[in-house]
Amino acid sequence: MHTEVFGWGSNVCGELGCGSKESYECCSLPKLFTFHIPISLLSCAEDHSAFVTGEGDLYCMGSNSEGKLGLNDQSIRISSTPRLVESISNVVQVACGQSHTVVMLSLIHISEPTRPLYISYAVFCLKKKKNKK
Repeated sequence: MHTEVFGWGSNVCGELGCGSKESYECCSLPKLFTFHIPISLLSCAEDHSAFVTGEGDLYCMGSNSEGKLGLNDQSIRISSTPRLVESISNVVQVACGQSHTVVMLSLIHISEPTRPLYISYAVFCLKKKKNKK
């Protein structure tokens, strides 16, 4: 598990998670970021990023347009630091798209102590539905 990642490029919406809205010029070379969270995998899109911890927690940062950070709070427009998505756990995979985030969950079922452990997966999309007018 890694708590440090290198990132560069645009950070207009806080998608690098470095705690500030530095301009593109400030991150034109790879820069080390330390999150103090054990990161097992990550995904990035145009204006938001996400990572999964070894414990299956999901953190998102960047633009929250259309609810793609999964924070259930539309008053948060941008997060320049990683935010825990509290409504979801047991995440084993994450993918960020232009206006959505998709995760795969591990759902562990144990029916009896003498039977094998069964693991199934579920996929959820973190995207707010638009109201049709």
